[in-house]
Order: sequence, then structure tokens, then C-alpha cells
Amino acid sequence: MELETLARFSKGSSSKSGFVSKLKRIFLGSVRVRTSVAATAVVGVALAVSSMVLIGVLSDQLKANLIANAKNEATSTADLIRSGELANPIPLPSGDLAAQVLDGSGRVLASTSNVTGKGPFVGISFIKSKLTQEIVSISNWTIQPAGDTDNGALLIIHKVQGGSKANINIDSTYTSLVNAQSSAGLSKVTPVPLENGHTPNLYVAVIASLASVDQPIKFLIPALTIGGLMLLVIVGFATFYLTGRAFRPVDQMISDAKDITGTSLHRRVFEPEGDDEISRLALTMNRMLERLEESAESSRRFVADASHELKSPISALQTSLEVSLLRPKEADWPKVALDGLTEAHRMQTLVEDLLILAKADAGRLKLKFEPVDLDELVIEEARRARSRTESKIRLSSVSGGRVLGESEKLRSVVRNLMENAIRHCESTVSVALKQEGSSVVFEVLDDGPGVPEADRETIFRRFVRLDESRSRGDGGSGLGLAITKSIVEAHLGRIWVEGNNQTGRGARFVVVLPAADPSFTSQPLEITP
Repeated sequence: MELETLARFSKGSSSKSGFVSKLKRIFLGSVRVRTSVAATAVVGVALAVSSMVLIGVLSDQLKANLIANAKNEATSTADLIRSGELANPIPLPSGDLAAQVLDGSGRVLASTSNVTGKGPFVGISFIKSKLTQEIVSISNWTIQPAGDTDNGALLIIHKVQGGSKANINIDSTYTSLVNAQSSAGLSKVTPVPLENGHTPNLYVAVIASLASVDQPIKFLIPALTIGGLMLLVIVGFATFYLTGRAFRPVDQMISDAKDITGTSLHRRVFEPEGDDEISRLALTMNRMLERLEESAESSRRFVADASHELKSPISALQTSLEVSLLRPKEADWPKVALDGLTEAHRMQTLVEDLLILAKADAGRLKLKFEPVDLDELVIEEARRARSRTESKIRLSSVSGGRVLGESEKLRSVVRNLMENAIRHCESTVSVALKQEGSSVVFEVLDDGPGVPEADRETIFRRFVRLDESRSRGDGGSGLGLAITKSIVEAHLGRIWVEGNNQTGRGARFVVVLPAADPSFTSQPLEITP
């Protein structure tokens, strides 16, 4: 029973962990989700910053307007004092502003109606100590009519210097308002007490409640918060939806790619219309599949051709041995051994050629770059070829030429091209070598049938023989030119074939290699036949 309970618990735990893993895979492994989250986060940060800037600017502007109004009222009250028309109550707008006029002992001479009967806002000693400050902040000040019990306030202090009583020009509208309120009994003009015929120093204190600043901000913050959250939700869902639409072709491409195997490389992934990144990705993948298909097909052909080429000498050797063993006394064993050695040598050559091509495909055809006199290799191979053919080999156009590379590999290039030319010529093979600037140009020309223009790229492929040279009786495997091209390219050179423009017929193989000394000037060589 305990084991059953433990098994059930383990199963439940594993299913729960599997569900969590699935959620993690969905939300952390999905580009669509990550993009939506990132877009929402960016917009959220932008909204937060812009909201704080907006609140700060609005608060500063409201506070600046409030301070300006308080300063204006303090100045107007001071002007009334100087003109001897101090009204009580002081005719200031009620609400966020309140004012008191105090004498030097701190006694309230006049005040606005919203603080009538109240004591001084602050002590006279505090006022005198703050005269050097234009604005004084007061915390938790209460202006009862405004119901301001939780906001701070600003105190504007204006000192009216005492002196001889003198009327000054003040705002006529304001004076008329004071006189009208006084006549209606709403206020009365309080004469400023004189001391020795002079007015004493008086102090105007104007309280500006920050309620008009704080209340809009208090309403604005929730509004911005709610609006911002709604916008974030919209941005998140919109990004998720639009990203999903954008990634539909990718999902189709993934589905198509899953069905492509080594035996179905002919298939292609879906290509959406347009010229955006996804369509270019699909186009790139299809081109890659084309190259993979060509490479796989080339590998299959290579294996089939290599097997076929290896099968011929093996079959010949096996047949020769089986026939000789049937009649051992009549067999010419020295000849059988010689034929077997010939076929074995042919197989060895073919395997070595295949190994060179395999290394070239894998990028492992490593060379030792040393100065090589290419003209010496040409002359040596030409003398060797003359001893094995009746065709004429002309070296009159051979000049000095030094390149950087591996001597034996370059010798193989020279030998393959000469043997190819001798195999196809009618009577004459011409060899040319010269240095042109920073390159050494090596040419082999024959007067044979030439290479059709349509086949001039094909002949450098592996196991390719044109119709005129399909017989294996001469020992050709169809790998010579492919190996030659691989070696030339490994030496940072180029090779191509064109028509023989000297005789009007035949082929002209051209090899261009970087020169070891670009400043060297070629001179015709005196070659002993």
C-alpha cells in the first residue's frame, strides 16, 4: 500500500514537473512570447518615464501658478496698506489662499474671511526669521474652509516698511472693490495705526494651500496607471497576434524542413511572397537544399564511379588468377604475376587519387609552400614524356617562372596536363610558361579535336570522360583533371580550357599561379632537346 501511494505521488510529481517544463518551454522558448513580453516591457518603461515626466511638469506648473497668485495677492494687500485702505476682511479669493496682516508684535490687524477669528498663521519671530526667503514651505497647515487637512502649504511673506503716510497709485478696480464691499457692510476699511505720526512696519502673510496642486496629481496618477495598464494589455496582445501572423510562414517552413531527409533532398520549404527577412530566409534555405542535393548526388555518383573503377582491375586480376589456376601447368606464371602487378598498380594509383580528392573536399589538402622553379618541372616532365610517345613536344615558349608551393603536387599538375594533351593530340603538343606581373602562366596546347565549349566546365569533374576518350585501355580513370584542378586551387591558382588559337583546332589548358617574386622578369630559356 505504501509503495502504491509512493508511486502515485511520484507520478503526480513527475506530471506536475512535466507541466511546469512545458510552460517554461512555451513562455521561455517561444520567440513570439519573448517578443511580446519585450515589446510590452519597453512600452511599459516608456509609459512610466513619460508619466513621471508629465506629473513632474504638471506639478511644477501648478505650483508656479499658485505661487504667482499668492505673490500678486500679497503685493495687492501691501499696496492697500500703503494707501491707507486696508480692508478687513481682506478681499482675497477664498479657497487655496488665505492672508493675514500682522504688526510688529504679532497681532492680527486684518485677515481674509476664511481665517477670520484665527490666530496668526505663524509666530512673528518665525516671520521675521524668514524674511530673507521668498517662499517658505509649511507642512500639515489647515485651511478650514478649503478642507485642506492633508496637504502642505506655502507661506509668502511681504514686509511693508513703515514711514510717513503717503497715497500711492494702486489698481483702481481693486480699490473700487474694497470701497464697494465696505459700503455694503461686507468689509470695512481699517485705518492703519500710527506711531508718532508714522505707520509702523507691518507684515503680510499669504498662505497658499497645495491642495490645488496635489488633488489633480492624485486623480492623474490612477488615471495614468489604469490607462497605462490597458495600453500595455493592448500592446501585449497586439504584438502576440501580429508576431504570430508574421511567424506563420516560419511554422510552415519548420514543418516542411522536418519532412526533408537524406532521401528527399529534392523537396523545398515554403517560400512566402515578398522581400522581407523571412522570405529571404526561405530562399536561402532552398538554395542550401539545392547545394546539399547536388553534393549528395555528387557523393553518390562519386561512390558509384569509384566502385566501378575499382571493380575493373579487381575483376581483371580475379579472372586472370582463376583462369591460371584452372590450368596451372599451362599458365605463364611470370606473365600472370606481371599482369597482376599492373592491375595492383592501377588500383593503387586510383586509391591515391581518390584520397587526394577526399582530402581536398575536407579542406585537408595541406601543402608546404616553398619556392619552386616551375620551368624545371616542365622541362623534366617534357623529357620524360618524349621518351614514351612519338608525338612532338615543343618547349620553345618556356621561360623562367618561380612559384610558391609543393614541388611534387605541382609536378602532378604538369604531368597530368601533358599526358592529357598527348592522349588527345594528332602529332604535336606545345608547352608555354612565362611570368606576367605577379602571376606565372603555364599553358599546354594540342592539335587534337579540342573540347566542345559546352563541356569545358564538365571535364574538370570526377570520372568524366568525353566520347573520344571513354576507353579505359589507356589507363585513364577520369580523375586526372579533377585532381589537377584541386591542386591548382589549393595553390591559390586558377585553371581553365579554351580553344587552341594557334592552330585553329585542339585544346589549350591554362594554369595561372601566384608568382614567388612579382619583380622577376621572364627570359626565354635555352632548352636542350
